[in-house]
Amino acid sequence: MNKQQKIILTFFVLLAIGLYFLFVNSPSDFWHEYDSYNYFRYGARLIKDNGEYRVYFDRASWLEEGSLPYKDVKIEYPQLAALYISWPNLLAQDFDQFQKMLLISNLVCFVLLAYFTLKLLEHFKKNPYYIWLLLLPSLIYFTLNRFDILPALLVQLFIYFTVKRKYQLAFLLLIVCFFVKWYALILLPVFLVYLYLHEQNSKQIIHRGLVLFFGIFLFIFGLSWLWLGKEIFFPYVFQLGRTVEVGSFYYLFHLYTPLLENYFSFYLFLSLIFIAQFAPIFYLAIQYFFYGVKKIKGKIENQHQLITWMAILIGFFIAFSKIYSNQWLLWLTPILLLQIDTKKELWLIITMDIINYIQFPLLYDSKLIWFWPMDLVVLIRSAILFWLIYLLIKKIRPKPPVNFPKEAVG
Repeated sequence: MNKQQKIILTFFVLLAIGLYFLFVNSPSDFWHEYDSYNYFRYGARLIKDNGEYRVYFDRASWLEEGSLPYKDVKIEYPQLAALYISWPNLLAQDFDQFQKMLLISNLVCFVLLAYFTLKLLEHFKKNPYYIWLLLLPSLIYFTLNRFDILPALLVQLFIYFTVKRKYQLAFLLLIVCFFVKWYALILLPVFLVYLYLHEQNSKQIIHRGLVLFFGIFLFIFGLSWLWLGKEIFFPYVFQLGRTVEVGSFYYLFHLYTPLLENYFSFYLFLSLIFIAQFAPIFYLAIQYFFYGVKKIKGKIENQHQLITWMAILIGFFIAFSKIYSNQWLLWLTPILLLQIDTKKELWLIITMDIINYIQFPLLYDSKLIWFWPMDLVVLIRSAILFWLIYLLIKKIRPKPPVNFPKEAVG
């Protein structure tokens, strides 16, 4: 690590300490209902979201009470995520102590995310000052208030070990991330394709990696099944059963498209949205089926294009999801930093983050949540995301050959 990186990392450590004290000393909400003219329903959670921490505290109660997770206490998160949000209950005496301990865990993850993002920026010869985009308001807010900073770190670690060609560690990180937030699994297909195309001992690497991947999968699920039985499937069933939620692009269609008023058409449209959400994976499969490996190799020629594909996969997943979790930017933005080539891309990332923060917590906590300002913000944020996806796709499109004019014969 060079001197510049040490200075930047030291700043992030000091920043994490400062954010801790800012969070602890901030009110739980601003502009609470002091009078009838207040526009916020419960007060605006500008810095601290006690409501989300209360959810974590309730879900973690199984550890303190000696009850069983998923069976006695319903938890909507996978096993390792449940352990992550529950460990403070081993030491905490009350909610305040629990919140501070989990906050410290999140801030440690944030500093590590900054460190590995900085290393990846160096690897891809990108401007190291792009790391400052991790200080955008949405990223800071959800670092402080959601455990999603952990899967964001795990995905970035997965990318780091991939570009360093430590593939067994990459497989390990991916399966660990699955048991924190399952959506990281969408990166597996393009990862396997890249290994098959570009590694000399690809079959051996993939075989060992998949044995490790499914070995850990079966070990964790097996222990969970023996301990908890079928209740272990609760978080996955719960997440798959979530309906259309405010804030998603899909929600705008649900509101403004008359076609969706028909029950059959609604579920037909839902199926199309699912196909769109995983379109890059379907595209690679079709390319392989009709044109073979060579056609795909031309689209994933190097590590940079591999990361571009990963960013596209995540972008499609978020853009076409029937739900929208604003903390998903913790997952997407650090990968986008590795893709910045122009000022346009830089400003699109900045604008999307600010719009995301306006959507949540500002508009979400206000009385405008069910009116047109929320819809407009969702539309703008979605448009920016679609624009970024388009720019990413342009990066992997093969460039047409340059035909130089023939020299004149004298």
